[in-house]
Amino acid sequence: MKTDHKTIRQTLEWCVAEGVYLPGADLRKAKLSQACLDGLQARGCSLWGADLSGADIGYSDLRHADLRCAMFKDTCLVQSDLSAADLRGAYFSCTLLDEARLDGATVSCPSFWDCDLQNLRSMMGLVYSHLGEDSVTLSTFPVIIKGFSKRLVMFETHGLWGNDLCAAGEWPQEAERALFSAKTIAERVMRRNILHAANKPILKIPPRTAPF
Repeated sequence: MKTDHKTIRQTLEWCVAEGVYLPGADLRKAKLSQACLDGLQARGCSLWGADLSGADIGYSDLRHADLRCAMFKDTCLVQSDLSAADLRGAYFSCTLLDEARLDGATVSCPSFWDCDLQNLRSMMGLVYSHLGEDSVTLSTFPVIIKGFSKRLVMFETHGLWGNDLCAAGEWPQEAERALFSAKTIAERVMRRNILHAANKPILKIPPRTAPF
């Protein structure tokens, strides 16, 4: 296939507009910042080290793609399928992942946990690879708590305190103090709300009088 476009970005945007499928395409280190690639069909492609900052790449098929060390700063991946994609070393910042699929994908950069993940479609079997040495496979969504001195991510068997991986029950003292403080505050709020509700007068409805 030949085009008159001079850059990879222009060529890819043309392919997307024309509905051209690009399975297994070699797009390593492509400069795709701010590119309009919504609907890209590139299953199994290599975008290793690609700059996708600010790019619109939603509604795309990126299953089994090599996305290692890619830049996803301000990138839109809404409703894209990244199942089994290799995202080790990929950097995330303000990345939009609403309704995206990440089943069986692999991530390693802690910046991933700073993304808003509450509207992900699914991430069953996602693997978090920590420093290339330890791996945690998710079977459920993790619990992510922000607002402490460091971000806290709680998996089933492990957790992240900032960028440090800990086994469950072996949190650093700083993390344990933060968790205890949060638990205490939550209990106080719940107790206050319960007491407040109990102190409210119960409305008494007079019995209806049967008509004569």
